[in-house]
Amino acid sequence: MFGHTLIPLQRFPMVFPVTTSILLIQLVVFVMMLWSGHPADPTTWVQYGAYVDWRFGQGEWWRLITSAFVNTSFLSLILSFFFHYVFAPQLEWLIGRITFLFFYLFTTLIGNYGYVLFEISGIQLGATSAFYGMFGFYIYLYVRRLIDPNSGKGLILLAFINLALSWHTFFAHLLALIAGFLLASLIVEWKRLQAQVEKSKEDDDQSNSQ
Repeated sequence: MFGHTLIPLQRFPMVFPVTTSILLIQLVVFVMMLWSGHPADPTTWVQYGAYVDWRFGQGEWWRLITSAFVNTSFLSLILSFFFHYVFAPQLEWLIGRITFLFFYLFTTLIGNYGYVLFEISGIQLGATSAFYGMFGFYIYLYVRRLIDPNSGKGLILLAFINLALSWHTFFAHLLALIAGFLLASLIVEWKRLQAQVEKSKEDDDQSNSQ
């Protein structure tokens, strides 16, 4: 499941360009926040794209996406890098770069819209919704027995421990997890159908050539 960790770091950007781009954007935003001189100021977080309910109410819907690229501290950035490095590359490789980018942004959008739907006040930021979306994808793979059972059980436990600890945003993050699970079912089935069609074409070509 974590075979990508054997890839030399210098080759990582070429093999996983979407994951690398996400991390670079987070890093650039954090450096810009540091350059501002007030990286720990909530006003700075909002300035650089964090979600806050009243700004969303004024029509700034894009904060549902941009908030995923804002981190509150260096520790937050390191943890985000670690989670992306461990869990994102496998999905990027499995479903393809464009599909993974769509999945990442879609689950981010759905999870962060949960802040609106469940009237969660305050400033929200970080890629947590995307993380829960990925949890949902892996849980679907576990249910379909497409990954190691022990790894699947561990991920389920990790997901629900984190949900229990983040009670204030519980329903928004649960929404992201469910969205990830449902979208995974569509993507995996679509990829399976594509593979069947391609195999059928190859069989036809071989039959015609004989």
